[in-house]
Amino acid sequence: MAESGADASSEIRDAVRAVLDDPAGGRTRIPTLLAALDEDDRESRLSAAWALTLVATANPDLVEAVTRRLADRLGADALQLETRHALDYLSGRYPERVDGVLEELVAEADERDRRRRYLELSQGFAPSDYVGQAERNRDVGRTQTQAEAGSASPR
Repeated sequence: MAESGADASSEIRDAVRAVLDDPAGGRTRIPTLLAALDEDDRESRLSAAWALTLVATANPDLVEAVTRRLADRLGADALQLETRHALDYLSGRYPERVDGVLEELVAEADERDRRRRYLELSQGFAPSDYVGQAERNRDVGRTQTQAEAGSASPR
């Protein structure tokens, strides 16, 4: 939402109205509503948080995704009451699902912290599975027998 304040407020109001008209169809408005949580206007933040809970309630398959995004925002700014209210509402409505997402986020943060500390202590030397694992080709440098390669001729 890199628009002027009046345009952003108008876009937020339109998104909230669209969610009121059709909460289930409000899934397309989630990016606007999440961005609205960063606005300076308290009314816009409250409206967006409330609308996000409506969308998540109307689309239970989105509870985990919305929870993750709210938790990310809450981690960045712990004083944001509107985000807390939305997260608390979802937690009260879907306690097991929200708790599961929050536990995953804590585990991910712990793993990142553990790897960061290990890299700091090892002065850049780390086990191969810590850095670039997805980019490695495990077949490079490995030999295959003729039968494994699917060829009857020698290589």
